Amino acid sequence: MEFDFKLPGLGRPESSRPKRVSEAVKNELSLLLLRDASDPRLTGV
Repeated sequence: MEFDFKLPGLGRPESSRPKRVSEAVKNELSLLLLRDASDPRLTGV
């Protein structure tokens, strides 16, 4: 007898950690880019 492990709910649960990490990285980068830069060449970025 062979089992079908592709049934919904029997697979490995998807981790939400990669989504949280990518969201945190995106937030940090946006804060760095929006913050006033002391270098005048970076003000237009």
